[in-house]
Amino acid sequence: MSALNLFGIFALRNGRRSKSGKNYYCFYNTVLQCSSGITLPAEMRIYSPINDVAVEDDTVVFAHCRAYLLYNEILLDASHIFPFPGDPSSREYDENLPNCHAPYVTGVGHVPFHHEVLSENGSKAFNVICSEYVRDGTKTSTIQCVYDGSTPRWNNTPTPNVNSTIHFVGILSDMSQTGTLRVNLENIALNIGHHDANSTVSTPTTTPVKKRKFASFASLPILKTSVSPLMSGEAGPSSNVVESPTRSPSATNQVNITNISKSSTTPLSHHNMDMSISERQNSPLSPIEDQSMQIESSLIIAPVSMLSDIPSDNAEHSETTNETNLGVTPSVKSLGKRKTKK
Repeated sequence: MSALNLFGIFALRNGRRSKSGKNYYCFYNTVLQCSSGITLPAEMRIYSPINDVAVEDDTVVFAHCRAYLLYNEILLDASHIFPFPGDPSSREYDENLPNCHAPYVTGVGHVPFHHEVLSENGSKAFNVICSEYVRDGTKTSTIQCVYDGSTPRWNNTPTPNVNSTIHFVGILSDMSQTGTLRVNLENIALNIGHHDANSTVSTPTTTPVKKRKFASFASLPILKTSVSPLMSGEAGPSSNVVESPTRSPSATNQVNITNISKSSTTPLSHHNMDMSISERQNSPLSPIEDQSMQIESSLIIAPVSMLSDIPSDNAEHSETTNETNLGVTPSVKSLGKRKTKK
C-alpha cells in the first residue's frame, strides 16, 4: 500500500506532443515552488488524445499529478489539468490568479526510522518511503515529513512507529541538507490498517439555499411519495391531501352541512337553494365540479325536506333547531312566534 500525489498551481512552458509507447502525450516544463522560496525544475506529462494541441507558453493551470520527487529529478504524470482563463501574455493575467504558490503533497508510505528533532523551533521530522506509478513504471521517492514546532497543534501528537504505514497531507516547504524534499504536515493518519465495517460516517443535513455552479455543501435527496388528490373542486393540483377513512352516510351529511354553513354568510332557504342549483346547472362545469355540486345539493336538501315529518306541536322548536344546526340565523317568522307566545 503506497502512493504519492501532488496537486497545485503550475505555469507551463515548451509544450510538445510526442509518442511514448502506444500513446501520445504532451510534455511541459514547469517549476515546483516551495513555501521557503526554493524553486525546483520539473517535467509534467499528460495524455494527449488525437488532434490535441499543447497549451500556450506561461499558461497557468491547476493540476493533479502522480509524482516522483528527487532533488535532481522531478517527474509528474498529470491526471487532469485545468487552465485558468485569460491571455497569458497580458499583464493582467497574474492579477486574477490565487496566491497559492506551493503545491500540496499527499501520500501513503511506511516509516523506516525513528524521528529526529530539528534545530528549527524544535520541529520533529521523519522520513516516509512512497511508491507511485510514474512514466510507465513504479518509482520510489523519499519524503521528509515535519511536525512544525512553531505551532502548538503538534505538541501532543505522537510520531509514527518504525515500519508503520501512514497517510499524510502537507505543503511542499523546503529541501533538507541531504536533498530530500520536506513537507510541513497539515494532516496525518497513523497506523493505517484494515477498514472497520462497523464504523459509521455522519452525513450533512443542510440544504443549499441557492443553486450554484460549484456547491460548497450538499444533503441527501428527499424521497417523494405520491398522494391521491381530493375529489373536490376546491383542491388544486398542488394540494397534498390524504384521503380520510370511510364514514357512515349520516356522519358524512353532518360534516358537509357544517362546512357549508360555515362558508355561508346569508340565510339559506328553499328558494335560495333552488336558485343556486339551477344557476349551477346552467353554467359550464368540469366533470369533477359537476359531481361535487350534485353531492352538495343532495346533502343540503335532504335535511330540510325532513322538516315536514316533524310533529306540529314541536314545529316551532324543530324549526329553530334545524336553522341553528345549519349555521343560519333564525328567521323572522320564528322570532315572531316566540314574541307572540310571551
